[in-house]
Amino acid sequence: MPTDVPTPANRAPYLDGLTRLRARVEAAALEIERLREENIRLAERIAELEMDESDRPTLPLEGDRAAMRSQVQRFLATVDALLARPADGRSPSDAD
Repeated sequence: MPTDVPTPANRAPYLDGLTRLRARVEAAALEIERLREENIRLAERIAELEMDESDRPTLPLEGDRAAMRSQVQRFLATVDALLARPADGRSPSDAD
């Protein structure tokens, strides 16, 4: 009789190996399920962010680079002027 065939006398090592393999397969199945749930959650979050993104104003980045640079500089100057105003919203020249 070949020695690699389990018999009642030498079955214990095979059963231990099968038990360990079953535990690893079950752990892998649980991890796969956890990852699937996380994937669903992340896909939902991405969809939310994409919806939020569509509500934001965008800056067109097409056309002449010099014209774009001028437009951006005017925009930044406007923002700087707004940030320089006091908290009550008056311009510095209104203080007189």
